[in-house]
Parts: sequence; C-alpha cells; structure tokens
Amino acid sequence: MTADLLWLGYEDVSGLWEVSWEDGDDAAPGRTAWDRRVGLLVDLLRSGLIELAVGPWSSDFDTSRRLTADDVPEALADPRSWQGPDPDDEDGAPVVRFRTTDAGFAAYRAASGWGTTSTS
Repeated sequence: MTADLLWLGYEDVSGLWEVSWEDGDDAAPGRTAWDRRVGLLVDLLRSGLIELAVGPWSSDFDTSRRLTADDVPEALADPRSWQGPDPDDEDGAPVVRFRTTDAGFAAYRAASGWGTTSTS
C-alpha cells in the first residue's frame, strides 16, 4: 500500500479519493479501515515522504494549507475529505490532496528496486 501511495503522489498531486485502499478484514485486527488509512498517512507525513494539503479543489497544491501530522485525524474525520470534488460546486469546496516528496520518491525507488538492477 505504501509503495502505491508513493507512486500515485509522485506521478501527480493526488486526492485521497484516487487511492485504491486495501482494507482487508484481516489487516490490523481491532482497527477500523479509517484508523489504518489515517495511521498510514500520518506515518508517511511524519517520515517526510508525503505532503498533505487541504484547500479548494480549484486551487493549486502549493497555495493550499498544509496539514501537519497532528492535523490529519481531525481533517480526515470529515467523510468529505475522502471524496472527490463535486463538479457542480462552483465555490470549490475543500478537498484533501497529497504529493510525494523527493525523499518519498527515493524510498519508492529503494523499495521497488528501480534503478538498482543492471542491464548488462
């Protein structure tokens, strides 16, 4: 799941609604899918592998308000945080998006073996 998130956030700034979450019933017994998702995002954010931002869907990621690890649980408690923009919303209701940092891309490359194999 981590590698998928890092790749998706490297390819482009991505919304949480674009992630194919793997919420199997046997993963982390006693924790809800929401707990697992938020925990993963907080871990990646604290590790400096991703950046999370909230702002109008029409705004640029760089001008949106950055979320800290402490902000994430409250920001993502709103179910709308996990949904994409409403095409009929001309005001640009806030959405949560993420992107992979350079450190995150390096971690993705190391985990996937990208660039570490020789073709000779």
